[in-house]
Amino acid sequence: MRRLATAVLLTAACAAGAWIASRVAERIALQDLHHRANAALDLHTANLDGALDKFRMLGPLIAKRTDVVDYFRGDRSPEETAEADLMLGRLAGMSGVETIAFAELNGEVFASSDPAGATGRTVNIPDVRDDFVAALQGRLGRYHDAEDDTGAGYHFAAPVRDGTIVIGAVLVRASLDTVEQAWALTPDPVLASDADGFVVLANRYWWQGMTLHRDTDPGNQQSVLRLRSKDRAGTSAVTLAEGDKSPGEFIEHVKPLPLLGWTLHVFAGTGPVDRAMTSAAVIAALASLTLALAGWLVLERRRQLIARVRLERAAALRLERRVRDRTAALTAANTSLAREIGEHQATEKQLRQAQADLVQAAKLAALGQMSAALAHEFNQPLAAIRSNADNAGMLIDRDRAADAKENLGRIAGMVDRMARLGRNLKTFARRPGDRTSPVPLRTVIGEVVMLMSARTGKSGTEVAVDMPDEEIMVEAGPVRLQQVLVNLVTNALDACEGRNDTRITISATRDDEFATISVADTGPGIDAEILGQVFDPFFTTKAAGVGLGLGLSIAYNIVRDFNGTLVARNREDGGAVFEVRLPLARRTETAAE
Repeated sequence: MRRLATAVLLTAACAAGAWIASRVAERIALQDLHHRANAALDLHTANLDGALDKFRMLGPLIAKRTDVVDYFRGDRSPEETAEADLMLGRLAGMSGVETIAFAELNGEVFASSDPAGATGRTVNIPDVRDDFVAALQGRLGRYHDAEDDTGAGYHFAAPVRDGTIVIGAVLVRASLDTVEQAWALTPDPVLASDADGFVVLANRYWWQGMTLHRDTDPGNQQSVLRLRSKDRAGTSAVTLAEGDKSPGEFIEHVKPLPLLGWTLHVFAGTGPVDRAMTSAAVIAALASLTLALAGWLVLERRRQLIARVRLERAAALRLERRVRDRTAALTAANTSLAREIGEHQATEKQLRQAQADLVQAAKLAALGQMSAALAHEFNQPLAAIRSNADNAGMLIDRDRAADAKENLGRIAGMVDRMARLGRNLKTFARRPGDRTSPVPLRTVIGEVVMLMSARTGKSGTEVAVDMPDEEIMVEAGPVRLQQVLVNLVTNALDACEGRNDTRITISATRDDEFATISVADTGPGIDAEILGQVFDPFFTTKAAGVGLGLGLSIAYNIVRDFNGTLVARNREDGGAVFEVRLPLARRTETAAE
């Protein structure tokens, strides 16, 4: 009994879900159908208006021409008539209209772009040529015909005036075939009807000439289109029938065209709505059945699980006790690990501080090594300043102000040189920060050459700089990068000490992502056995007491902090070369260290 009740409930749930889903899908599909039909209605309206509007002013423009007005005055010779036919033929060919004709007040056509078919005809007013009547009244006339052998067409008639008097009319006929061809690409029925329901245009060619009737049954007349309305989900739907045949059910959208006196109809078929309802009902029924079966399975499993829960509850209690014990052990282990991490971080901080102190000590040691040469570098300009100052005083006493001014200019230049050297020494000696920023290599290398100029001049070593014309910006710290290059130049000077014709070359190149700075010397080079140890801390080949062996190690670590590399190798023609490879700067702005 329980299973029967369950089956009944499942069937009712599936039926209810399918019905609700089909109703919702119907409303959604009808809304989409309305949007699509409105868009098609606007498109076809614009197509029809555009096809006729481009020919509307052609007749008035032709009627204003002086040579056209002359054709309507008095008698015309056969040559003038032939000339008028030729002119109208050219105008029709250039504008794209079907025919252009000249008609006198009595309706006789005396010239046409198609003289074989139109010249000599008379526009009879009883033949519903409202366009010609309007033109005789001085207005732009319009007229539609659907019975011409060439197909449906639209006529414009413009008055020809001699001063203020109407003396004739220019008749323009535009073919509507292009409109019908554009409508033929639309699968849904499209038609235009006049005020009497007469079908003027349609994308079903056999509908032209038929008449629309709503909610009537005129029998089996083949010239009638019957529209029967019905309500569908709050929307008015129509059944479109032609004679005994019924193309189906549609949603009708209409738009009045008051200028033409027509009404445009777009019939959107409800086939997609029916298919959407069927699909939604099937999907909803399957979903409801699936959910119902899933619910039944859940209930069956629940009965099976109730018995298993009692067994698992006891196992859970035992597991809970084990977890509690393990948690206590893990908590103790985490506490111990946190303490060790704290100690490791404190040690790492102390190591970094020690490294920074070693870097600063190495810089001060380098300044100490350069002190004697720097003293000479300062004493020489000071002596020159004293000499130029004395000479300037003597020249002033002798009224030689121009020569004295020249001496004072030399003094100012030497003072500037000493100031630049002092600034570079101050920058080099200060403790650097940890941040990196875009650094111009030309500036850093120039400052290093100036700092080392005293020692290189004293030792007689030539320093050459090879830089490209374009500035190279690298991501580094300016003070720390300067220290790296000072260490490398200092090592090169130590290697060249006691040798003749020594030379140090500093060069810089770049590729897509990195820049390479090379410091090459003409010294004895590096022994192959120790080439892999030159960057180890406290490794040195100098005599005891001369150095600690930290310069290259400090330089190596600084370059590594810049995400770069520092390598050493021997040159083929003798000497050693150290290459610093640094990433190019990604930002254009510069920042102080």
